Amino acid sequence: MKKGIILGIVSLLLLSGCGKVNTSASKEAAKHSHDLEPTSVSKKKDITVYPIDITSISTDKNMSDDWNVKGTTKAPDGSKIIVMTDGFNSSEAKNSVKWPSVKNGKVDFDISLGLVTGFNDDGENSAKIFAVQNYNHKYSDGNVSGLKNKTKSIKSTKLALDQTQKDSMSSANSVASSSSSSTDQGQAYADKLASVDKGTATDVTYDASTNTVTWTGYDDWANWSDGELQKSMNILQTRSLKYEAKYGIQNVKIVVQLPDGTVIAKNSDSDSELHFVN
Repeated sequence: MKKGIILGIVSLLLLSGCGKVNTSASKEAAKHSHDLEPTSVSKKKDITVYPIDITSISTDKNMSDDWNVKGTTKAPDGSKIIVMTDGFNSSEAKNSVKWPSVKNGKVDFDISLGLVTGFNDDGENSAKIFAVQNYNHKYSDGNVSGLKNKTKSIKSTKLALDQTQKDSMSSANSVASSSSSSTDQGQAYADKLASVDKGTATDVTYDASTNTVTWTGYDDWANWSDGELQKSMNILQTRSLKYEAKYGIQNVKIVVQLPDGTVIAKNSDSDSELHFVN
């Protein structure tokens, strides 16, 4: 009787042990099975180019050296707008140093005269103007030559300088060719920045020895949030960068300060865009 009881207990223990082993093995198998399941991989979206039906090209009233372009396109909202000449972009959002974009099937942007090269003796040039979706490049990159193969079907648009633009370019070229010192050229650059200012800042200077443009803002800026200041920063950055080439200046440093000298924004050697100083 005792022998039978002992054998029964041993049998139950063995069965219980087998159950634990099987359960453990099942969990391990399930774990490895899960590891072998396919994982989702984000697929890079294709770049798509869209033509723009231009309805008007006129001199920008606020930035007299630039053209303002209006038109329509079938490109999705948010698509970037590019004006390509010699493989470089010269489009810009109005009063802002960033990509112009499509909104509700319409475009309204500027072409920066200071970024367009290759005019003939009659002051004419041609550019490919189009919208592009899924183009994830910084506006400051400038070089858009990688899109040439995708824009073969885009028709070229003629850009013609009006007399005001010709006079501006002639004046800039005269300064660049006649200036014997970087100081004179730098002063001409600063004078140009001051001439296009529309109340965005109180003063602007250029120090040729440090290649630095310094914009002085308003006392009230001390109480503004970064979001409230952003538009002003965009305008100042645009104006600083767009006239560099005309005056033989490159990689200019930009500083924005309050009247008391407190620096609130600046760019860097590795990034031309202004960033707030905290």
